[in-house]
Amino acid sequence: MQSIKNAAAVSALAVASLVLAGCASASAPDLSPTPTEAPEQSAATAEEMELPELIETTPISVDEYVAAFGDATGWSGVAGVQEEYRQAAASFPLPLPDGYGFPADLEVYEDPDEPDAQWEAGNGTVQAFFFWSGATATAAYAAHERGDAETAANYLDIFEEGWASPVRSMYVDPESPGADSPYILHALPAARGGNFDTMLEVDIYPFLDNPANRAIATAAGDIV
Repeated sequence: MQSIKNAAAVSALAVASLVLAGCASASAPDLSPTPTEAPEQSAATAEEMELPELIETTPISVDEYVAAFGDATGWSGVAGVQEEYRQAAASFPLPLPDGYGFPADLEVYEDPDEPDAQWEAGNGTVQAFFFWSGATATAAYAAHERGDAETAANYLDIFEEGWASPVRSMYVDPESPGADSPYILHALPAARGGNFDTMLEVDIYPFLDNPANRAIATAAGDIV
């Protein structure tokens, strides 16, 4: 899970720092192969990549979504975060890439030293956005690597529209709404020119590091 307790503050900081890191270095985390690499799998790894249960979705409009999930208050345990994520994913308004779906179970990291920790409302909702962001970036990069420039450009357009929407800014980097997000300003022009280094660092590698997400991307044909 990419953020804990204070979704807005933690996520904005993470995005800003990773954008800078992506600009400074193109190195990839050791455990995160690119979408077009064939990962070396042990029997355990192959089992981990079994396609997970997916959430049945009925998308609503962006305005309806923001009204439903944008003013969340209060705190809850892990079960509350999971339920909020499932509800947000089930009505998520932005289109997922072909072949992708939201996994039913959200990977949540708990601090064993704080078994009764409470999570701020909005954490589940923001994870639905992060899944969409990672999936769309992965699909764009995979299309680019296949030489399908038209499909890659289409997914980058969808990515930009989503990041410029209040679906993102209601919790992620709220100080920079619309297309003024530092991530958009840094990552999109580079990716449109064929340089996905920043998107790999911020979205794609973290997305594929989750076995459920990797299984979904594999089933969609974006890992071969």
